[in-house]
Order: sequence, then C-alpha cells, then structure tokens
Amino acid sequence: MTAAYRRLPMSLSGLPFVGRRAELSALRSALRRPTVRAAVVTGPPGAGKSRTGEEFLLAAEQAGHRCWRIRATEAAAAVPLLALAPLLPPQHADDPVELFREVARKVTGGGPRPVVLVDDAHRLDPTSLSLLGLLAEQAGLFLTATLPAETDLPEILRTWWRQDTLRHVPLDPFGPQETGELLHAALGGPVAAPARAAFDTAGGGNPLLLRELLRTAVTAGTLRDIRGIWCLDGSLDQLTVDGLVPDLLRGLPREQRTVLELLAHCGPVGLDDALHHATADALADLEELDLLTVWTDDRRTHAALAHAWHAPLLRARTTLVRARTLLLGQASRVRAHGARRGGDELALACWDLDATGTACPDLLVRAAGQALRSDDVPTMCRLARAALLHGPNVAAGLMLGEALGQQGDFAEALPVLRDAFAAARTETDVAAAAVTLATTLFYGVEHPADAMAVLTEATTRIGPHPALTACEATLLTAAGRTAEAQRTLTHHPAAAPSADRPATGGSGPAAVTKLPAGGGSQGSVLELQARLRVEMASGRVADAVETCRAAYAAHRRLADRSAVYYPARNLYLLAVALLEAGRLPEGEAAAREGQAAMLRSPVPALTAWFPWALGRIALERGRPASALAHFREARAQARLRRQPFVERRALAGAVLAAAHLGQVAPEAAELDGPAGPDAPVRAWDTVRAQAWATLCAGSLPTAAALLRSAAGHALADGEVTAAVAMLDDLVRWGVVEEADALAAAAARMQGPYAAARAELALAAGAGRADALEAAAERLAGLGADLRAAEGFAAAALAWQAAGHRARSARAAQRSQDLAAGCEGAATPGLTPLPGADPLSSREREIALMAARGRTSREIAAECVLSTRTVDNHLARIYRKLGISNRTELPGILLPAAVL
Repeated sequence: MTAAYRRLPMSLSGLPFVGRRAELSALRSALRRPTVRAAVVTGPPGAGKSRTGEEFLLAAEQAGHRCWRIRATEAAAAVPLLALAPLLPPQHADDPVELFREVARKVTGGGPRPVVLVDDAHRLDPTSLSLLGLLAEQAGLFLTATLPAETDLPEILRTWWRQDTLRHVPLDPFGPQETGELLHAALGGPVAAPARAAFDTAGGGNPLLLRELLRTAVTAGTLRDIRGIWCLDGSLDQLTVDGLVPDLLRGLPREQRTVLELLAHCGPVGLDDALHHATADALADLEELDLLTVWTDDRRTHAALAHAWHAPLLRARTTLVRARTLLLGQASRVRAHGARRGGDELALACWDLDATGTACPDLLVRAAGQALRSDDVPTMCRLARAALLHGPNVAAGLMLGEALGQQGDFAEALPVLRDAFAAARTETDVAAAAVTLATTLFYGVEHPADAMAVLTEATTRIGPHPALTACEATLLTAAGRTAEAQRTLTHHPAAAPSADRPATGGSGPAAVTKLPAGGGSQGSVLELQARLRVEMASGRVADAVETCRAAYAAHRRLADRSAVYYPARNLYLLAVALLEAGRLPEGEAAAREGQAAMLRSPVPALTAWFPWALGRIALERGRPASALAHFREARAQARLRRQPFVERRALAGAVLAAAHLGQVAPEAAELDGPAGPDAPVRAWDTVRAQAWATLCAGSLPTAAALLRSAAGHALADGEVTAAVAMLDDLVRWGVVEEADALAAAAARMQGPYAAARAELALAAGAGRADALEAAAERLAGLGADLRAAEGFAAAALAWQAAGHRARSARAAQRSQDLAAGCEGAATPGLTPLPGADPLSSREREIALMAARGRTSREIAAECVLSTRTVDNHLARIYRKLGISNRTELPGILLPAAVL
C-alpha cells in the first residue's frame, strides 16, 4: 500500500465535510425556531445525508443540546420501539401514557430543546414514529430525519409539512467548486485543474462515488502527487470502482443486461440499435431505474449509460466472446445504414480494433484524423499506431509521433517522426512532417539546432514553403530571437500581405497588421500563428490580439490538421496578448474560458500552458500568491507530461511570483544560469526570475546589472515586450535612472499598459507627485493593482517631500487600499511609508461616512455606537491621516471623480 493511499479516508465519515454549509445553516435555523418540529434531509444514495445529519448533531451537542442518533432498519422495524432503545429508560412502563412521560423526562432534562436524528426514517416502525411525534409536539423535541430522494414522507411528517412546522433540506449534487474543495481537503494539497474537472464529471457531484474514485485512482497510480500538486495521469473512465457495484446490475434480466453491456463497449448508440437487443418496455424500465438515459439530438434518438462509471464495471464482467459479438454486431448495423453520420468512421475503427485487434488501414488513418479534430490524443495515438502495423503511412506516422510527443514519450516519437519525414514524397507531406518533427525537437527535447536543420533539409527537398517559413519564425521567436523571425517572415514571398488591417492599438496611419495570403490552408494558419508571436514579442501587442483571433478562427475551419493540430493552443496565446495589450480582465477571462474548453478534451501539453498563462495574468494583476499556485500547477503538469520547455517557463514564473511575496522560492536553485547573447535560446523570463531572486537575497547591484544587460540584448533582438518588462522592474526597484530607457522602449510598444508604466517611470524620475498619481490611477483602471499601489506609494513619498501632508496621506491610503487586495505582496515599491498608519476597517468605515457628510450622531446610529465613541474614532483618524478636521476627509478618501 502506498503512502499516498494511506492518506486517503477509508470511509465516508473519514472524508472532510465540505460543501454543505447552506444545508447546515438551514438545519440550525430550523432548530432555533420553536414552531418548527422537524427537518427532513433528502438526497440520492451517496449524497451525504447521514454525514450532514451527523455534522448537524455534533454542532447541536456543542451548543448544549441533548442529542441522540437513531438508525432505523428493516430488522428493527419488526419489533415496535426497538429502534428507539437509546431513548427508552432501562425499565419502562407498558402503559403508553406512562411510557411517554418517562421518555419525555429523560430527553428534556432542562436546557435547550433536545435533538434526535433518525437515519432512514421511512424504515421506522409506526409505534416509534408516533412516540417521536408526541415528543416533538408536546415535549419540544426537534426531530431530524434522513430519507432517500423520491421516498414518500411518513404520515406524521406529511402532517407537519401541511402545518408548515417541517423544513425540507434537499442535498443537491456537488458542483465543480464543492468537488474541488472536497478533493483538496481529502488529499491534503492542491489538485490540478484537469484532475478537478475529471472528478467533477466522473463523480457526478456524489460524495460517495468521489470517495471511491479517489481511492481507486490513487491506488492505481492514476492520480499522482507531482511536486505537491495532485495530477491525473490517465483517464477515470477506465477505472473499475469495485466498491460500488449496484445491486441492480447484478439482478437484471438478460436482455436488459445485454443493452447495458452494449453501451459499455460501444458508447452511446441509436435507440433503434438498443431496441435490437431489448423491448421498449425493457428500456423504459432501465430508464426508470436510472441505469439508462435517452435523448434526441438532430432528429436522432440516442441511448447511453446513465452513469459513466458503470461502463468499466460492465466491461470487466463481460466475456471476451460476448464483447466481440456486441462490438461486431453494432459495427455491422452501422455499416448497413451506410456509416454516413459524423463520427461513424471513428466509432467503426474503434469497434473493429476492440473486437479483432485490427481494422482497415485506410479507415484507421481517417478515424485517427477524426480523433485529432476532436482533440482526443489517446484515441489518435491508438488508431495511428494500429494503422502503422499495416505498413508505412506518412499521415499515421505524423499523428502517432505528435500524440507520443504530447504524452512526453519522445524516445518513441522522434524515430516515428523521422521515418515519416523520410517517407514523405509530396510537398504537403514533406512540409507537414518537417514542421511536426522540428517542433518536437525544439519543444520536446530542446534541440533547437536539430530543429532548424530539419527545416533546412525540407526546404532543400521542396523549396520555400509557407509552412516551413512560419515554423522557422515561430521557433526563432520562442528562442528569443524575434528580429531574426521578423526578417524570416518579411523575406519570404508567401508572407507578403494580401490585405492590410488597421492596428487596434497603434498610432497613426502607418500602424497596420499584415495578414498572409489565403485563409484555408495549414500554411496560412501557421503563418498567422508565427506572425502573432512576432507581434507579441516585438511590442505590437494590439495587432497580436487581432491576429490571434484570426488564427483561431482559421484553425477551427481546417479539415486537415496534420501540421497544426490543436486550435485551443491559440487561446492561451490570446490571453497573454490581451494581458500585454493592457486588457488584463479580458485576458484573464479568455484564459479561463480557454482552459474550460480545453478541459473538455484535455490536450496534454496545453494542460500546462493554460495555468502558466493564468499565472502570468495573476502576477500582473497583483495577485502573487495566486500566480505562484498557477505556476506550480503548470510546472507539475509539465513534469507529468515530460514537457521541458513549458516546465522551464513555469519554474521561472514560480520564482518570480515568490519574489513578489518577498521570498526566495526553493525552486530558485533550479534556475538555469544566465544565457548569453549568443545562446540558441534566450529565456528572458528566466533572467527576470534570477534577477528578482537575487534582489530578494539582498544584492540589488547584481540584480540590476543582470536586468540592465538583458534588457539591452533583448532590444537588440527585437524583444521589445520583454525589454519593457525588465526595464520596468528596474524602475520598480528604485533604479529611476532607467526611466528614459523604459519610456523609449515603451514607445515602440502598443497599448495603454506599456504607456502607463512609462508615464509612472518618468514621473518617478522627475519626482512629480501629481504625475505619479495620474499614472498610478491609470494602472489601477487597467487592473494592475500592485503596480498602481507602488505608484501611489511613490506619490505619497513625493507629496511628503514637498510638504503636502494631506495629499501624502491620501496617496498613502490609496496605496494601502490597493495593496490590501494584493495577497501579501512585498515588493520594494511597497516599502512601509514613513509615518503611515493604515486605518482599521472600523475606522475606514467611519471615515468614509464622515467624508460623505454624515454627522457623528448619524454615524453612531448606523454603527450602533455611542456618539462619543464615534468622535474618539474620528480623532484617531485625523491623527493617522495628518489632518485636523472632517472637512479634509473628502480630499483624502474620496476619488477625484466623486469630489
């Protein structure tokens, strides 16, 4: 048994209790109302009815209530009052009236009203129910009962319901947030987004099923702790949850079981196909038993298992001969109808392969292409591998190599891709093979020289090609060599524009974005993707937003994706482009929407890139603790998928985020040494992380020299966006002599974010408090709260130096208000201000009311305080803010727009 398995709870009672706060609150509220006699907790099996009752009983006992728990069973119901043995005196009277008095004396006993919890109250015998009813009506007992959903209420409870003296507390399935909370609490650490999404889908919000899935997944190694983050390595759909085999599945008639076995092996099928094995009445019975679900879509009625986790159970209990018969029979029926529906070829290939171990090679290749278009990497890998068993096939080789690379199996992926590249004969195949092989060499095993050599060889074989040019430009940009990438795109004839589009963030008529000719080929999509990377790195970030949207739209329209693969890749780039363009809230929304879409069909490498993008955005928005969590998740996912390029980026992000919290992260020791200007890959984010870690370690001169040198090299390489970030770091550290350099670099960058940072730097260099405030306010309006807080802190110091105490206090207060939402950020720009004494929450509440014209008497009534207490608060507020009376409060606490 592994250590991770031993950490898991072994029973439902052992699971942390989360996600039922509203239900517990409803029960406590009912208990406090003397007119309410009972509460009924209902829900499906495994919803946590008994656990919710237990937690309520525990809270009631801690509050001084006398509490009892009764477990009603069918066996106990055969003997009147047997279930109530805990309530009965050892020797009790046979007379019902006297018995009631004895029990009433025992349960009341003074103090708060007594509480009785009855599990499965529908199994309680009538005599016991009658006694509990009398105790509730005449002795003040509060009855809490649990019942399965859709179960009729016992008569006494129905009566109370009609009298409005009973409260119903239904337990709904957990949503994604509650599922995530349960996983985090049960596992004792953060859980990666793909794992949370998978458990939410597979568990259906049922705590009992989630418990069993957790046990099974950890035991099987499907759920693993990677650097402190729980990550999913495989599919929950394939896990057999033996502890929850429903009794219904064991005792079904043959025809009904056959239908369920068909659905377990073939997935959703047409209702007519299910009717081939069972009558309509038999299917209706399965639907009523919640074992089958039926729906109509696009004029066709489908049938599927009601619960996906039943599928592996059924498959495990089906003989091989029977499974083969079901699979081939379903394939025969689909072929008899012409196999014309979308997805039919993919289904047929999978059924044939499952049944016989092989299939028609052409069908396998076409089906693998369909799996690719659905972003189903494991199925694409399986089908392409089966196709290659029939002989060499370029398309199958590319898909298998790509799928293996996504899964981090580069030792197998590279020979497969090299074989496909060598076997390619047509111009299209050579270009696709070269792009896939070069991309895998660059990102997968980090051999940039080998990647460029493949592109050169392909160009020798087929001549210049848009896809080859675009791939070269993309890899050059990823290596931090944007000027070379720009020249590559400019010098290639295919990159010439067919149309010009006004830039959304540029200035003047010369600011245009040039789109490549054509819109429907893989080459054109690759060119758009290369261009957006060049635009983003070179500072044309507003253009990059529009180019990225065009690339995504064109990518989704492609029927053949053998060289460009996954459209969702554009979405994390769009999020980062929006960030750099100063549209931070939009960038965050785009990243979350893209991640949610990706999680429906997880692409392995993208499971790391989306949290990386969210980390970038969180850091710029002033949430370093959230950023650190995102970067660590990205790194864990990259390590799981063996993707070194993104792992290195996530490592740098984690170190940078920790430094914004004033910490030298443990990961800092793992950073690579500074890359020189001649290095094949210039990792500017790694340089920033090294510099910030050096600063936190106490060496500002060394850190500043590192950034100053790197920013110069970045500008020489055309990396304007990276240079602006590094020069801005220097100004944030107080190296204001770099303000002019930052302003010059920012002038080459589109969007309000770079401009606002430049304005703040110039104002800091000149010591202009009013300009500092204006720039900081602009940054706050963009959503860059930490940078804005630093700006207001600098303004407070400048006002103080100029002798303006009130304005200094106002700027300091604005800085403190913004910093309060920055998750404990501890950057040099947030150094505590001399004489600053932040207002407490109560003082701020009173000060704002006074600033808006409320009298002390009005404030006292609002806050339930005495007038004298309010005046004492105001005196402390005046002292902290450096003012003498309430007339000065509006100028400090209220924004200029309000004034």
